[in-house]
Amino acid sequence: DLGLAVDYVVSGTLYVDGNALLTIEPGVTIMFDGVNGGMEVGENAGISMVGTAQNPIVFTGPTNNPNNGSWNHIVIYSVRNDNRLEYVQILRGGSDDDNWRAPLEIQGKVHMKNCLIDGSLGNGLTTEYSGAFYSFENNTIKNCASYAWKTENDASLYSGIGDGNVFENNGKNMIWVNPGNVTL
Repeated sequence: DLGLAVDYVVSGTLYVDGNALLTIEPGVTIMFDGVNGGMEVGENAGISMVGTAQNPIVFTGPTNNPNNGSWNHIVIYSVRNDNRLEYVQILRGGSDDDNWRAPLEIQGKVHMKNCLIDGSLGNGLTTEYSGAFYSFENNTIKNCASYAWKTENDASLYSGIGDGNVFENNGKNMIWVNPGNVTL
């Protein structure tokens, strides 16, 4: 945390690959500079973003574009147990309103607690392929144009879903489940 309104600006997509573990500290604000901006965490890499209630980690779009969808997405392919999102705010992402796009796409596995996803041209959150949660508690997804959460996964992948999650003011305040791929 550099103590600035925006600590880091990312042009394009930031890739975390290899066996790297990217740790983002409390209070850090990362701004993506346009609709193609985002971050991808590879299969063997990891991401640790643990903020606090007083000092959340914030991902946002350009200051000159206050619209939903002002940057693209964060995609996590990794299944490492140290993948953590706690007190993370993902604001105005999801520049692509495609059927499966969202500012946060989980294709691996993560712990996600006390996070906020606010604003998207499409869905708030997607889980695809074998994407799942070790834990998913006290998260808020709001102001997204489509579903709060869209998934195509088997119900066995949802053992980590806990309490206190809120979906509000989305186009559809629900989890869309692809019935062709799921046994409930």
